[in-house]
Amino acid sequence: MKYLLFFILFLCFACSSTEKDITVSETNNILDQVQNNKTCKLPSGQIVDDGWAGKDTGINYCNECSCENGVFSCTEMACELQKDSAVNKDNKTCKLSEGQTVEEGWSGNDNGSNFCNKCRCMNGNLACTKMACLPLDFIKEKPTSTPEPTSTPEPTSTPEPTSTPEPTSTPEPTSTPEPTSTPEPTSTPEPISEDYSDDPLNPSTELFMDKKLIISDNFGGLDRDYINFIVPKGETVKSMILESFTGEDKVAFFALQKNDKYTANDDINLMISYGHFGPGTDDNKIGSDLLYYEKNSYYGYAQREKIELDAGYYTLRVQQGNSSNASYSFSIYLK
Repeated sequence: MKYLLFFILFLCFACSSTEKDITVSETNNILDQVQNNKTCKLPSGQIVDDGWAGKDTGINYCNECSCENGVFSCTEMACELQKDSAVNKDNKTCKLSEGQTVEEGWSGNDNGSNFCNKCRCMNGNLACTKMACLPLDFIKEKPTSTPEPTSTPEPTSTPEPTSTPEPTSTPEPTSTPEPTSTPEPTSTPEPISEDYSDDPLNPSTELFMDKKLIISDNFGGLDRDYINFIVPKGETVKSMILESFTGEDKVAFFALQKNDKYTANDDINLMISYGHFGPGTDDNKIGSDLLYYEKNSYYGYAQREKIELDAGYYTLRVQQGNSSNASYSFSIYLK
């Protein structure tokens, strides 16, 4: 067809009284150039030369194709979408461990052998926490109480970080009994199956479910917990409630940094909230909101400032320096 069009144009050009005559030799040269410049266009838009052979691209990636005399031909197999292909990302779906497909933005627990990890479908990729999942038969709730060992003496206190001594006007109690108005609970809201990360640069990741995040674990001694979570865009956290606490030492410490890892160490200037918590404290007892920043006022006494968490990454550090077997549970709420 293109040669017929060319020939008609050639005749019109040759018959025009306003143009020069074209010789037979020049005509043959033009025809040779057209015949030698044969190309084909792949469905993806890529141009290939005459004689090319290979696999197509895009959704037709599994078929063998060729370009001969300007004619493009391919096998006609149905190509399965690849898990990590650009096509699959455009469809914005992810596959769970047992093969179920979930839509972009989905979040929840995986299934199969990865059932204990929380996941989210983002840009066609399934991002999950990396806890080792025990069989369901082996996951048991915590004991209802933690008896005080007879051979371990009662510790005096859990010290505040060395760079931020506790204000002298509110000294940390050394032997304050648990207040009768806030009795120590006998159990935590949820069973605990895995320990959080001890590495501040590689914290465990937890996700909000139904606008609530529960952070709960056994800890004590050298065991420090580092937990990373994300406040979604357009959301705000207004409270972090201490739901429960157990342990022979009634005081523990927490620090919160706005970062995807914990790099603040003991520098309160890099923390957005910090302090002691537990039945042995004045302010952060069971049932209290912990989201405060404590700073020294101009007159030298401590002043607590209420904070809220806007969208972004946060990493929580929790430690109990004296109890060998303690536990805690926080509830963080999106508003």
